[in-house]
Amino acid sequence: EIEEEILSNRAAIERVTGIKPSLFRAPYGSYSDTLMTVAENAGIKVIQWDVDSLDWKNLSSGEIAARVLNNVKSGSIILLHNDGLNTAKALPVILEGLLNKGLKPVKISRLIYEDNYEIDHTGKQIPKKAKEEKHERSAKAKQQSVSYGENSCRAGFQSRTVRRRIL
Repeated sequence: EIEEEILSNRAAIERVTGIKPSLFRAPYGSYSDTLMTVAENAGIKVIQWDVDSLDWKNLSSGEIAARVLNNVKSGSIILLHNDGLNTAKALPVILEGLLNKGLKPVKISRLIYEDNYEIDHTGKQIPKKAKEEKHERSAKAKQQSVSYGENSCRAGFQSRTVRRRIL
């Protein structure tokens, strides 16, 4: 059932956009070994956020912005929903606040390890071979970022000063 849902949704997105999705956010952040295996076999990376704006609770735009800006750090992935009542109103404040913290947008795909990693119980990628990964990280140092968005929104923020990967 999981495989059928992932593959049928991937095909539908590709039909409409012409782009084959390579990233997947599990609904409610609920993932399992089965989900990880199915996604991996389909060539899809599962991602997880570390800052929940709680915009789905219809908080005010100020509350959404404060929640994000108080919890974000370099490498964060911010969960925002396209149907949140005040999400659109909060975005200018969030974007300005992130820029004021020295962060700039990047795609989520630039945040994640492509290989030699495992996923911990929180959904965070952990490098398997720190020595090999250290070289890869320094080669991709400019790719460290904070990401915001949901599903098709693949933008984020990159620190100009912090040079470490935090997911």
